[in-house]
Amino acid sequence: MNKQKLTGSYYTSSDLSNFITNLIVDSLPFKPSILEPSVGAGSFIKSISETEILINLSGIDIDGDAIVEAKRIVVNGSKRFLKKDFLDYKTNKKFDLILGNPPYVHSKHLSAEQKLKCSLISKSLDLPLSTAKNLWAAFLLKSIKLLSPTGMLAFILPTDILQLKFAIHIRDLLQVVFDRVEFYTFENLQFECKGQDTLALICYKEHKNKGVYFTSVSNKELTTGRIKKVKKNVGLVTSDFKWTHHFLSSSEIGLLRYLKGNFSPLDKYCKTGSGIVTAANKFFIVNDSTEEQYALASYTKPIIQKGTYVNGKLNFSKSELKKLKREGVATRLLVLDKESRITKKIQAYLDIGVKNNIDKRHKCELRELWYSVPNVNKSPKLFFLRRFYEHPKFLKNSSGAFFTDSAYYIYPEKGVSKNNLLYSFYNSVTMCFAELEGRYYGGGVLELTPREFKRLPVPYIEIDKNRFMKFQKSFGKKNSIDNVLEQNDEYILKGHFGLASSEIEMLCSIRHKLICKRKRK
Repeated sequence: MNKQKLTGSYYTSSDLSNFITNLIVDSLPFKPSILEPSVGAGSFIKSISETEILINLSGIDIDGDAIVEAKRIVVNGSKRFLKKDFLDYKTNKKFDLILGNPPYVHSKHLSAEQKLKCSLISKSLDLPLSTAKNLWAAFLLKSIKLLSPTGMLAFILPTDILQLKFAIHIRDLLQVVFDRVEFYTFENLQFECKGQDTLALICYKEHKNKGVYFTSVSNKELTTGRIKKVKKNVGLVTSDFKWTHHFLSSSEIGLLRYLKGNFSPLDKYCKTGSGIVTAANKFFIVNDSTEEQYALASYTKPIIQKGTYVNGKLNFSKSELKKLKREGVATRLLVLDKESRITKKIQAYLDIGVKNNIDKRHKCELRELWYSVPNVNKSPKLFFLRRFYEHPKFLKNSSGAFFTDSAYYIYPEKGVSKNNLLYSFYNSVTMCFAELEGRYYGGGVLELTPREFKRLPVPYIEIDKNRFMKFQKSFGKKNSIDNVLEQNDEYILKGHFGLASSEIEMLCSIRHKLICKRKRK
């Protein structure tokens, strides 16, 4: 595994550390006591050293080499460094400023001892034990406890703090502890780390202008330090929407809240299930050549491995599946159980898996037979791709194929037709809420968890077969999903639910703003 993923060591650029230092330096008291709990490459220390303020600096890092380098940086005042894990750091001292870029390490990569320490930090602040699901959260929470009554905090954090469920408790705590909380999101990714989007968080224990403030920082503003004024967004902060959408206006948030309250969520109309978890797609999903070489045909079933194979479709058919096979794509899932007859050729293929330690993978080890992929029962009639870029992908499946866990299986409730559900799904209300409910990554890909998918509001209507056939035909010929939404908005939102043209126009504007933000356009 990537060492950075385990240590969370993504070092801060001078532009970013200078930007944050310039924002806070004028608010510091005379000779402030400053703590940096993850010194790293010393970017913040270098930025502070370039100011004229007299400081009393304490620096901590688990990496001894980082400490050696930090000691060489000359600062105006006193400095003290300690090689230590911040989780183990104990002091009675309170600091005027705690700043830095804490490590980003998911709890699944932490040791049992580290997980316990993180849980105890959450408990000490009367937060759920699960709050510190990442090392950055534990660093943030512990730092809050070490601040003086008039202290400040300045951290670079993942945008997870604005959008993930466990971070709600942290956001609530920030509003209780600090008079003023500021979030600065950035136009471009700040680290050479695939998909890791970040922001700057600055908090003041005492401030005359109270509240939660937001702003987006362009590349030019980052380098010059001249930024737009931070603004409150009371409508967002008091709603249950993710704070990544701080650029939406009060009227836009008001419309969205109204619509959410007037349309039923998807889980009223369907149930969801998980796709096939093979634990090793490249081994368990084979192409025709491998199937023939090892005589696997009696024990394979059709499967779609990637969402890219169904892009642009409303219905994935048998002919589409055959086309993938002709192109040499692996579309056959190996399905073996204890009743299967393991021939010499099949055993030869399983031996390849053992040679490559497939049998030692966690999910395979949990199975009675490591090579027996579970839950291969009945292929779904509908599926939804959990990740997407242009727009949500909800499809019929007439191919008889299964799907990997890159998709959710969708099962309409009794009395709900597949055609009605699909047609009703593609409208600007549901598309907006897909952007609002999902979480996006640095590359602009949006993901919906099953819970988030089921929460999407849907203006469900019933249509006849002719209208659905026209819809399916226009979907296949579309230049953009906008063409489809324009037609469906007119018929569903305006025709059946009485939305005004101005409200539909606002919805379209909101959706495009959300997409542009996600894609960084």
